[in-house]
Amino acid sequence: MDKENIFLKNTKESMPYISVKGGPRNYTYPTLQYPEEHVKKLKHDLSEISRKALLRHQTDGIAVKSGIYLEVSGQRGYELKYQSLEDNRVGIRLLNVKTKNELTKATIFIPKDKSSVLMRKLNEFENTLATQEVPTNSDLVRSIETINEANVESFWYGAIEDIPNEESKTWCEVWLRTENNTNSVYSDFKSLLEFFNIQYKNELIEFPERIVMMIYVNYNDLIALLQSSNQIAEFRRCMEPNSFFIKEFLSDQHEWVDDLKSRLRFEESNATVCLLDTGISTAHPLIEPFIQENGVHTVFNDGDLSDREGHGTEMAGIALYHDLNYHLVSREEITIPYRLESSKILRSQSNQPELYGAITKQGILFHEIENPDKNRSVCMAITTSLESDNFGVPTSWSAAIDEILADFKNKAKRLMYVSAGNVCPFEFRDVGYPAANINSTIENPGQSWNAITVGAYNSKIQICDSELVDYKPIAEIYALSPYSKTSNMWENKWPIKPEILMDGGNVAEKDNFYTECDDLSLLTTNHKLFAKLFSTIWATSSATAQASKLSAEIYCQYPTAWPETIRALMVHSARWTDKMKTQFLPNQNPNKSEIRHLLRTCGYGVPDFERAVSCKNNYVNMIIEEELQPFKLKSNGNIVMNELHIHKLPWPKKVLESLGNEEVELRVTLSYYIEPSPGNIGWKDRYSYRSCGLRFDIKNNIESLEDFKKRVNRAARADDVNWRSEFGASAPWYLGVHNRDVGSIHSDFMCVSAVELADVNGIAVYPVGGWWKERKKMKKYNEKVRYSLIVSLSTKETEVDLYTPIITEIQTPIQIEIS
Repeated sequence: MDKENIFLKNTKESMPYISVKGGPRNYTYPTLQYPEEHVKKLKHDLSEISRKALLRHQTDGIAVKSGIYLEVSGQRGYELKYQSLEDNRVGIRLLNVKTKNELTKATIFIPKDKSSVLMRKLNEFENTLATQEVPTNSDLVRSIETINEANVESFWYGAIEDIPNEESKTWCEVWLRTENNTNSVYSDFKSLLEFFNIQYKNELIEFPERIVMMIYVNYNDLIALLQSSNQIAEFRRCMEPNSFFIKEFLSDQHEWVDDLKSRLRFEESNATVCLLDTGISTAHPLIEPFIQENGVHTVFNDGDLSDREGHGTEMAGIALYHDLNYHLVSREEITIPYRLESSKILRSQSNQPELYGAITKQGILFHEIENPDKNRSVCMAITTSLESDNFGVPTSWSAAIDEILADFKNKAKRLMYVSAGNVCPFEFRDVGYPAANINSTIENPGQSWNAITVGAYNSKIQICDSELVDYKPIAEIYALSPYSKTSNMWENKWPIKPEILMDGGNVAEKDNFYTECDDLSLLTTNHKLFAKLFSTIWATSSATAQASKLSAEIYCQYPTAWPETIRALMVHSARWTDKMKTQFLPNQNPNKSEIRHLLRTCGYGVPDFERAVSCKNNYVNMIIEEELQPFKLKSNGNIVMNELHIHKLPWPKKVLESLGNEEVELRVTLSYYIEPSPGNIGWKDRYSYRSCGLRFDIKNNIESLEDFKKRVNRAARADDVNWRSEFGASAPWYLGVHNRDVGSIHSDFMCVSAVELADVNGIAVYPVGGWWKERKKMKKYNEKVRYSLIVSLSTKETEVDLYTPIITEIQTPIQIEIS
């Protein structure tokens, strides 16, 4: 009989924390051959820009902003010290930072009559050239190549060719800086839009220090807004969702449905799968029994709840049954303990882009109002492509999802699964499989840090369709699905995506022609009940629906678990198939770069329900749910690290010692949510996207618990100034810290001899920096972060009992059998 996971209580020791990491990073700035001529030119250019701005202010009848926008450029190949351009005391604001082809440019706003602040810094450099070895403000001045008045291109984030032209209008996002006065900024900017007769949408996305609106503009409109508003930070192109694969097949087979319905068994739970899609055909006989009461909504004012496209109904069938083909030919009973919810957020007749971050939030909140206490697994398979220059970079949509799921303002955490996006079959003609997958990047909003992004593997190779004679499947069973996109093209600082893979089907090929195939897809429910009851679905859409199904099933087992824990169990239970390792690891002893290639292609692998929800004698999951305050405000006004947690775990020491050199796997997963700050301001230092990060480390087998504390925490060394670590790093992790320590979920494992793990019963969770620490004015230094920590031990030898000694060591064990 399988046993429940072990939820540990009262394991933490909270300690004051000082990081053991090194000091600030070293920046590279150019050496000036003629520093005096350089600074004089910068001063001249700044004076000219200020003079022209003053003339505009003196022109009657024109609405002019009370300040100037500057674009400050660095030298190609060197850093730009853009942090020193901002001065909050006088209202000088850094608006955006862009780096392309090793050239960094920063856009700043300088209030009226405050350009003298920047001029003073230039003067101080010039006046100390002859008297100081290192002139005042040397790094700043050396790093600046040119100062120009900012234009539309300075504010545009994305491909320059996407900027609207003078003749035609298009929907764009405008990002406004708010400085904690959102309502007045929003109201003033709407008044300005109405003054210029610019169409806009009322939907709004709020972030720390930023709000996002949609405006319908041409190039001249953007110029007018820049001349008139102090609050603009960025312009971005609005993305439209990709069209879906909608396909019908099969003759009407009511007897199959009747037979399947006779084998359905209903159980009650608090879990739901919430589909954000094209709606749902609630009358379908295989769907109707599982619709949550008051659980079908639309974000559109027309009140039309129906699914005219079919994709939402197809997703519903997968979320309930996985693959109907199996159940139709089976005679087994089917028990489904959770219910379905639906929010219609996409419709075909809408030709205008939408602010999908706001719509996504609205679609979720409908259900929270009607059914506030549900354990909800939100599922969304709507994506847009990302521009090649912005792979992995947050957008308003992905950041809105991060904000919705973390919701630090209302202390309400949520759980969501989004699709990775799909490779189209024709893309294999030139480069083949899986090269096309490696070259195709995860789609927006799949770069969300807090959502789980779902890719696909393949489980189908048999083609019986008479119209596809001589066609062959291109992927083997349990290999990467040909549809699945990856994050191989992203910079390594961005999260691992996708995190998990679920079944997405295969592609058929003949003579270099590639096509979808019903036999290589998943059977599901059809929306046109008068015609057919069944359809097929494939790719990362079907995979995402399966992920939400698995998530709901885990919630049914652990209804009081945090969302952070459910997402951790999804990742923690995932494994690569042998076929995936054969595909993407070139040898049996890969280096960390080669492992990263597998990780950014297949994520952590395919999750497993039994592994996620249960323990066996030789496989034990220990789960800790805790809360940590990463930062604090000192009496001197500085924000510093606050605490770390040391968890002492119940540990099967004697069993591990008795196993000697037998291999044991130790696996650790740390899951938490970040609060996003998505304005494009360089993504580092005080402008970091994340609010804060968490990391883990484990005790060495040969160090004491006290030495472990000193190794990971400089504050613990205060009474032992001569302490030196003699034990090095903590462990031979398979992924390694540089691969795992990105995003907001970190998982790693090691396979070593049992005796090497006999004393590894201590684990630390500690904070790393983020904008909560660096932006004092936001007063986030007292915020707390919840986290879920999962530690598992497992052996291949089934007769080994790791479980009993752990339970025995726990003072008040709760051991429940799972039937």
